[in-house]
Amino acid sequence: MYRDCCRGHTTEDIGLDAIATLLRLDNDGNLYAEDSFVVQLKADFVTSIQYQDHELELLIGQTQPMSIALVSLDKSQISLYSTLFVNHAVLSLHAKKVAIRFGSSNLAPFFRGQKWLP
Repeated sequence: MYRDCCRGHTTEDIGLDAIATLLRLDNDGNLYAEDSFVVQLKADFVTSIQYQDHELELLIGQTQPMSIALVSLDKSQISLYSTLFVNHAVLSLHAKKVAIRFGSSNLAPFFRGQKWLP
């Protein structure tokens, strides 16, 4: 799956690729499973993803939090991005489609106190 999702991956593929669970290290030295979330994997050269129709329903209809992971095979690196703000914007504005763009933005923050990062 890793090879397929990163080499021949297209931005039209909007399915879920992984379920991740955060672990908590307890005082007894054991790791305990806590919160889980779903992940959609994309190659790191993807600069934007568009969702509309059934794709948008998939994005906002998750019962678990959803993140998008940009995967770099060359750097052996994964960058993880939450879709929380996208969900809020889509639901608040009753949007019929949305585009997520990765990178820096010159737009003003959508939410009060939100900071933009490269």
